Amino acid sequence: RSSDLEYGDLMKDGDTAIVFLGHDHMFPVKVQHGGQTQTKYGAIRHSTDLIGKRFGSKVTCSKGGWVYVLHPTPELWTVNLPHRTQILYSTDIAMITLMLELKPGSVVCESGTGSGSLSHAIIRTIAPTGHLYTVEFHQQRAEKADRKS
Repeated sequence: RSSDLEYGDLMKDGDTAIVFLGHDHMFPVKVQHGGQTQTKYGAIRHSTDLIGKRFGSKVTCSKGGWVYVLHPTPELWTVNLPHRTQILYSTDIAMITLMLELKPGSVVCESGTGSGSLSHAIIRTIAPTGHLYTVEFHQQRAEKADRKS
C-alpha cells in the first residue's frame, strides 16, 4: 500500500501521524474524527487538534504541554514500529535500494512483508509509477502490517 504517498500537507481523518514528544519518545496514531490520544502532557483531541492542521505542527495538549505531530516518513515509521520481526534500518534499506537499482517505475516482489519497514521505503522509492507486490505467510503479521500502513 502507498498510503504514505497519499498524504497532503494537512492531516485528515484516517491519516497516520507520528506524535513526537522527544527524540526517544514518539509513537504513531491513527487520526480519527472524535478520537483522542493521551500523552504525558495531556490529551490530544483529533477533531480539533489534528484534523485540518499541517503535518509538523506544534500541538498544545490539554495539560498545557506540547508535542509535534509529524508525517510518517519511512525513517520515522521504522523507528516507531513494534518490533515483531527483525526490521531493517535506514542504512540497510539504502544499501538494498542501491544494489537493486530501484527507481520510480520499478516493479518489486518482496517475500516476507514482516513489519513493513522495507516495504514502506521501497514504495517511496518506486513511486509514483512503480508497484510493490509483497507476500507475508504469517496471517497475523500480514494483518498488522496492513493496519499500520
